[in-house]
This record gives sequence, structure tokens and C-alpha cells, in this order.
Amino acid sequence: MTNTGFDQMLKFYLSAESRKKYDNIYRLLFAQDGFRPYVKEWPAMEQLLIARLWEEMVATQNAELIDLYQEILQLRTSEAPVDFQIDLHLPMLTFTLEKGAVSARFFSTITTLGTPLDLTTQELRIESLFPADEETKQLFPMIAAV
Repeated sequence: MTNTGFDQMLKFYLSAESRKKYDNIYRLLFAQDGFRPYVKEWPAMEQLLIARLWEEMVATQNAELIDLYQEILQLRTSEAPVDFQIDLHLPMLTFTLEKGAVSARFFSTITTLGTPLDLTTQELRIESLFPADEETKQLFPMIAAV
């Protein structure tokens, strides 16, 4: 599920065909006709995303996540470890999407429910994407107009 802001961002970066083809953010990120060509420093992002998916898969033992993990492993571009630097002054990791002259920096948060009474609720993850700088924040009205 997505909101209007994310849908507008999808329209800016991806073709209508790509938006219809992929039903999952991992598929959107790893696909050559998805976000992957626009992610600056893709090798580092790829490594972090695969590690995150692995942790979710192991924690939940969910058959769909196991299948998704196997699918995503087939799409990775490198198996070599990436030497990337984390900015120790920030409490978060950022990533940058670049398309032509447009550069946008984001960070995301993942919300989970700590003590759910229902198994379905326990597996719920809400990921929110936020602009990481003022330039990206100003970009949103422009992207919405496209």
C-alpha cells in the first residue's frame, strides 16, 4: 500500500509499465526498470537491503518473504562486500535518488507494533520516507506537479 506522495514520486521516476509490473518495494528497488538506476551508491544500498530482508525473513519464517529473498538474490549486482562509510553524526542512514539534474536525499523509518495481540498485526511494517534535506523537501511540490 502507498500514499499519494509516494505515488507521485513513483510517477516521476518510473514508467507506467514499471509502476504496474512491481507490487513490492524490494522488486521496485532491485529492478533495472525500477529505482535501481536512480539510486546513488547502489552497491552499498543493495547490501543493506539484502541484509534487512534476510533479518525479516529469519525473524518471521514467512514463506512469502523466503521466496522474495530468493528472488532478490538473483537480482543483486555484486556479491563483494562494499566498504561504505556511515555518517556517525546522523542518527539515520540516507539514500539519494538521481534522475537527470534532479537529486533527492531521503531517510526512512519503519514502524512496528511492539506487543500486538494478533499475528497479522505483529507482521505489519509501515515504512515512511522523509526528505533528508531542505532541497529534497522543496522538490516535493515540483514532483507532484509533474
